[in-house]
Amino acid sequence: MKNTEYQYQQGLTEIIKDLLVGKDVKTINLYGKNIGDMGAKYLAEAIKINQSVTQINLKFNNIGAEGVKYFAEALKINQTVIHISLESNNIGDVGAKYLAEALRVNQTVTLIYLCENRIRDEWLNNIEETLDKNAKQQKLKQKQAEEKLKIELEVKIEEKVAGEFQKNIMNISQLIAEGNTKIQVD
Repeated sequence: MKNTEYQYQQGLTEIIKDLLVGKDVKTINLYGKNIGDMGAKYLAEAIKINQSVTQINLKFNNIGAEGVKYFAEALKINQTVIHISLESNNIGDVGAKYLAEALRVNQTVTLIYLCENRIRDEWLNNIEETLDKNAKQQKLKQKQAEEKLKIELEVKIEEKVAGEFQKNIMNISQLIAEGNTKIQVD
């Protein structure tokens, strides 16, 4: 299955199964499915091994600190998730602490929606600072990858030009060896 987006009509069991067998799932949308802490635990186990999911919507799912703890542990391993919506759950400061710790390890997550979770500003600010660092790190990695690609391309062009130059020198040398003294250069 190619670039599958799961909507809330699909059950958690099917999504986890597809994640575990390595289907190319990019977006998971479990908005309002009330998966709770245990559902978050099972989803987290699948997220640990999946390397295609980039966006997860768990808004209105009655996930508390315990469920976020499992999810945070998965984020320490997963390096593909970029955006997460955890709005309107029951995360609280304890759950925010788990997320903050996970985000210090995971540098791919750059956006998390956490409103309406009874989280104090100090934890929200902590998470926001870490997400800002992650975003800067991602931009730096992208810039480095672009620079590396540019250098590789320049090397290939130089190799091709050098090869053509060497070929032209060989042709000129052969013409001179054959006694051809009229050589036209473009």
